[in-house]
Amino acid sequence: MGEGYSKIFWGLFLTMFHINLGSIQLLPNFIGLLIVLNGIKQMLYKYENIKELKNAVAFCYMSIIIEFIIFFIKLISYEGIALIFNLIIIELGIISDFIMIFYILSGAVRILERLELTIAANEYIKNIRIFTVLYSILCIILAISVSFNFEIIAVLSIIFWIIINIWLLIIIRGLKNLKIDDEVNYTI
Repeated sequence: MGEGYSKIFWGLFLTMFHINLGSIQLLPNFIGLLIVLNGIKQMLYKYENIKELKNAVAFCYMSIIIEFIIFFIKLISYEGIALIFNLIIIELGIISDFIMIFYILSGAVRILERLELTIAANEYIKNIRIFTVLYSILCIILAISVSFNFEIIAVLSIIFWIIINIWLLIIIRGLKNLKIDDEVNYTI
C-alpha cells in the first residue's frame, strides 16, 4: 500500500508546489499527475476491483488533459486566448482534481475496509468529509472571486487552497506510512 501512495504523494506534491523559470514551469503539473496516475494504477494492480480507484484513474486522465491545455496556453501567452476560456479551464481543472482526490481517498477507505481495518477506515472517512466540505467551499469562493474580480478574496482563497493542500498531503503521507502487518494489524 505504501509504494502506490508514495507515488501519489510525490505526484500531488509536484502539482501543488513547483518551480518556475520565468513564466515556464520546470515540471508542469501534468508530469506530477502522470506520477499520481502511476501510483493509482499500482494500487489497482495490488487491490483489484476497487471502483473508487478506477474512477480516480478516469479523473486523473481528465486532469492530465486539462493541465496539458493550461500548460500549452501559458506557452503561447494569455493575450491570444479569451479570458473566459482561461477561467473555465482552470475551474474545470480544480474540480477534476477535487474529484480525483476524493476517489483516491475513497479507494483508500475501501482498501482498509477490505483488510478489516475499520478504525483506520473510519478515520479516513472523517478526513474525506472534511476535505469535501472545505474543497467545495474553496471552489465556490474561488469562482466568485474570479468572476467578480475580488482580488482580496482571490488572495485569501489561494491561501486557503495552500492550507487545504498541505493538510491533504499530510493525509496522503499517513496512507503512505501506514504499515500493514499480515494484512490484519496496522500501525501508523
